[in-house]
Amino acid sequence: VDPSGSMRSQELADAVSECRGICAALGTPATFVACDAAVHEVRRVKDWRDVAGNLKGGGGTDFGPFFEAAEKLRPRPEVAVFITDGCGPAPVEPPVGMRVVWVLVGKCQQTPMFRGGTPWGDIVSVD
Repeated sequence: VDPSGSMRSQELADAVSECRGICAALGTPATFVACDAAVHEVRRVKDWRDVAGNLKGGGGTDFGPFFEAAEKLRPRPEVAVFITDGCGPAPVEPPVGMRVVWVLVGKCQQTPMFRGGTPWGDIVSVD
């Protein structure tokens, strides 16, 4: 989840709601990462309450540090779901062997700024 300054209370509530659905669908703990321009939290979560209590951050946004951290996780994730308003730069290239789903929340959502100019990953807009 992107806990940056542009993610206001409603956007963070929407993010937690999406995490609730993901946790319920998985039925098993997942790795949660709070990352705005830096990674602030990495932990295993069982449900949305674990997520809501770990939304640390509030600064600017850069999606790169998340993908750098994800590359180092063991086991390495096959799928990354990044919940954000999209206000920030994404790496030029997608991570190799990792499916990425950008879940855009909030009234001011936008497609991330892909540094290479070519969008990658699946983009889902949540109203």
